[in-house]
Amino acid sequence: MAKGRRLAGIAALALLIRLVPSAFTGHGWDLYVWFRTSELFLREQINIYSYPQFEVFPWGFYTYPPPWLYLIAAARYASSLLGGDRGVSILLIKTPIILADVLCGLVLWVTARRLGLDEGKAYELALIYLLNPLTIFISGVWGMFDAIPALFTLLALTLLLSGRVSTAAISLGLAASFKIYPAILLPSILIIFLKENGLRRALTRFILPFSSVLLLVSIPFLSNLQNYLDKLLYHGSNVGQFTYWTLIGVFIGGGPSSTIGWILFASTLGITLYRKYTDTTPSKDIATMMAGVFTLFLATSPKVNVQYLVLGLPLLLLASRVHGNQEARAEIRRRLLMLHAAALIFITGSFFIIGYDPANMGKVYNLNLLEAGIAGFLILIAAGIAGWESVKLLLALNNLTALKRRLDERTGISVIIVIALIVVTVPPSPAGVRLPVQPVRVAVLESPDSIFQAGSTSIPPDLYRKIGEPTHLVIPLSPDFFIEYAKLGPSSDVSRYFRFRLDSGGWTLYDLFKLVNGLKSSGVKVLVGVFTKSKDLLVSYGMQGYESNWFRENQYLVGEDERMNFGVMMPQNMSLAEFYASRVTKTADSMGFDGVYVLAPQEGLTSPSDVEWIEPLLIQLRVHLEGSKELFVDGVDPALGSEAIKKVMPYVDYVVIRSPIWFREITMKEPRLGQEYVEQLRAVLSGLERLENSKILYAVNVMDFSSGWLVPAIQVQLQVDTFSSIISEGYVVYFASRYLPYRLTLDYSRVQRGL
Repeated sequence: MAKGRRLAGIAALALLIRLVPSAFTGHGWDLYVWFRTSELFLREQINIYSYPQFEVFPWGFYTYPPPWLYLIAAARYASSLLGGDRGVSILLIKTPIILADVLCGLVLWVTARRLGLDEGKAYELALIYLLNPLTIFISGVWGMFDAIPALFTLLALTLLLSGRVSTAAISLGLAASFKIYPAILLPSILIIFLKENGLRRALTRFILPFSSVLLLVSIPFLSNLQNYLDKLLYHGSNVGQFTYWTLIGVFIGGGPSSTIGWILFASTLGITLYRKYTDTTPSKDIATMMAGVFTLFLATSPKVNVQYLVLGLPLLLLASRVHGNQEARAEIRRRLLMLHAAALIFITGSFFIIGYDPANMGKVYNLNLLEAGIAGFLILIAAGIAGWESVKLLLALNNLTALKRRLDERTGISVIIVIALIVVTVPPSPAGVRLPVQPVRVAVLESPDSIFQAGSTSIPPDLYRKIGEPTHLVIPLSPDFFIEYAKLGPSSDVSRYFRFRLDSGGWTLYDLFKLVNGLKSSGVKVLVGVFTKSKDLLVSYGMQGYESNWFRENQYLVGEDERMNFGVMMPQNMSLAEFYASRVTKTADSMGFDGVYVLAPQEGLTSPSDVEWIEPLLIQLRVHLEGSKELFVDGVDPALGSEAIKKVMPYVDYVVIRSPIWFREITMKEPRLGQEYVEQLRAVLSGLERLENSKILYAVNVMDFSSGWLVPAIQVQLQVDTFSSIISEGYVVYFASRYLPYRLTLDYSRVQRGL
């Protein structure tokens, strides 16, 4: 009992250690997802599983079963009652994780005792878990909730040891209702139950209770079953970052790696279960068996992340004490130590790529490990070590230590060679898409949050090179920014006027002013982006887009598809075009913008009536800008023909020709193939005068984080090569962002070759 009392004190200390940093830290992306998801669920009452996933983004948005959604929503609601402070919200979100983590250590002690370990050894295992730097970091700093399914999984084992089978099934069901991967343990438990009790009892006493839990928590979202399942299975479509598949994916791609990995996992699991079912030896050591299946997952599955160790650690600690082979027990402990070393290396690298400062949540610094320098190198090395150690751990659990020694001798060198190859291939960064060095290179941002942090005055040099060294940057702002500008003060929050928001710290008007003028001092021209629709809302990584309150109150100024009615006269005896242009110009002058970039609707300007609609705004902007600032208009489709395009030429400095976004084009009723589009463009250019041709720019579509699309690099390169051979003045990139998973590199070699 003395050990038990001492353990209570250790548990209290473990709780305190986790709580101290919890309110001030958090994983840069996961914490952002918890905040955004809870906002959508509580305020917008949106079905989280109902809107499209940005499939190319490596971590996805909310792709877990509902119980965690309920917990974070409850935490945010409770926080709002206490004033809504961000630190309080983070603390309340992490509290159930931390409590589950500490309880896991205590249940581990109980489980160890039920497995026949003495008080001293049980105390030792609980101590290792409770004061483990990895578990402390995942729950107290990171804020990932694997401790909750870990607790229910360990409870399931404890209940199985007590003969309470149905309750154990419910507990395992609860584990899988938070994260799906604990369900991998179900088949192995069923094999034992089938052998001892038959199919009927297995169905009624285990499968039915387990499935009922999953069904019960899913009921509110089953109306759209396909979307629900797509989200839950999303993580199975890509490769994790704590497995050798991460390294293999560098060479053969994430898609093939994922497919091959799941085939390997399914086949090895099937063989293992078959051998277990046909084995006539009674199954006594269920803890080692569960640890073995989990290690099989670590060793073969393509989707393994460092936080999964939180669930596996209690099982492996138990196996290190109760495994029937003494040599295997020692080997399990050594492999666990190496896995912890790999986890430490991974976390060190993640500090530079993701960060754990809530002030920067949502701001991922680099998505491509090959471009992340030393940080990416550390994560790749950690992945290699973790994958290799998982394989050796699997061999130890299956009493194949002799084979493991042989692999150490014969394959260890190969692993070192692979890691050396990675070291060689990481620096320097690959060029990605090569852009021509043309006079006008415009990068349109979704918002300042796409690249900058509040308070920034310049672009980091490497990020500037990654987005193609633009001569111009466009910062779009919603209509209300211009209409309400006179009422704003230096400390006014302007984040609400952004199309894309991270809410990781509000931007003030002074922050935006400093950014504009800081960029100008570095030689980059800054244009203000002006929308031509009164609203454009979308749900993606939170509620994005914009909606003008002013236009909502003046609906007579809004036409079809939320387009502004520029020709309509207002009570002030001026047209909307004149009113809007004057507000935009005054704002641009006051803020120091170098010009105005008119953003046409997403569908573009495709007919003469579209030109007639936007022409009044362009006329008024030209009048008010008086030639002192540059004026761009985008979205001009070559299908208009040269005569229609000539109508806007007198008012603007540049016309941006709309380029087809490949996946949207193929879904149209009458899709234009690449050659057909190029012929239309050539026809337009041949109908323009030489001076008019010098005003033509082409669009380069790369990604839209808010809308959730990304154009593959090879398609972008084809797009650039095609249009740059026709248009020589320049181009516009949609949208430049830190989240772009490949580089846009200026190809100076083409200049040297005279191309």
